[in-house]
Amino acid sequence: MLTVGYGPNTNFENLHGLPGYVHDIYDRHRRSLEQRERRLQDGVRIAIAGSGPGLKDVTNALTVAPGELHVFSGSGKPLQARDVSIEEHEVSVSPQALLALNGESTLRDALNALNAEFNECAQGRSERRIALDVNKNLRDILLRLSEKVAKEFRCSEEFAKVKHLATPVPQESLDKLEELGAQYHKARLNGNIKPREDGTFAITANGQVFIADVIINATGQGQHNAPIIESLKRQGLAAVDERTGVLATDSSNYGSASSGIRIIGPATHVGTHGIESFYPYTLSVAKDFVRKVQTAQDNVPEQHAIIFRRPPRLQEPAAAYG
Repeated sequence: MLTVGYGPNTNFENLHGLPGYVHDIYDRHRRSLEQRERRLQDGVRIAIAGSGPGLKDVTNALTVAPGELHVFSGSGKPLQARDVSIEEHEVSVSPQALLALNGESTLRDALNALNAEFNECAQGRSERRIALDVNKNLRDILLRLSEKVAKEFRCSEEFAKVKHLATPVPQESLDKLEELGAQYHKARLNGNIKPREDGTFAITANGQVFIADVIINATGQGQHNAPIIESLKRQGLAAVDERTGVLATDSSNYGSASSGIRIIGPATHVGTHGIESFYPYTLSVAKDFVRKVQTAQDNVPEQHAIIFRRPPRLQEPAAAYG
């Protein structure tokens, strides 16, 4: 059983290996963000792609005072401090108009239903709560739509608002960004970056050219077992569902449709469904596992930290994860 993240964005292939380009901010096999790039010193010009959770983590990791800090994203807007914890007194309301969509529904139908959720069906709920309710039901919504409309809906600016509202942002991260003098730009970085002979990068966006010493990819990141997922996909043991944009699962939503391997986390679940279901699910599985292999006496206090080790004589990858 794996709990997994998405892994780094596959864009920026032409920048891989170039000094000054940080592709994976969560690479734990390398030194810390500020140590592994010699260019990351006071006065450096930094461009960051992405304004989601990755930006928060980059901000918290930076210890230098940049001369310029440019943040490029689809919205071009600064983050807002948001607490998206699920509180006991909050009432979850299913987005009925979205759940009523079907294979004949158009993208406009889906967007109208989404806007109605915020404009007409608030019922005293906060925008945060509405976004969480939409995200919680997102898998069912996408499966009702045609594959084409589902993909368009997931990539729309209107749905980006939902993802934005459902992403937690600590106040400390915002204070750090303000302290560093971050400037926000509505533009996506990818093919508009040109490496220059002096080792810097020229970024063309909105009719302007920005020069950066360091570019940090903070988009589409995951901190966990992305390499394992990529290996499973190469071996035909997992595959991406084009409608939902995550791994195709069996009827339980917790096993790979290709192999039955139990995989849970953002790689198999859309929206914030995992926030409310992963923990109790994994906790029960972990407790059951402990009960089966427990060799200590019955009066030993229950342990909540478990280390899984692969037996030395077990060679087959599929068997190891089965």
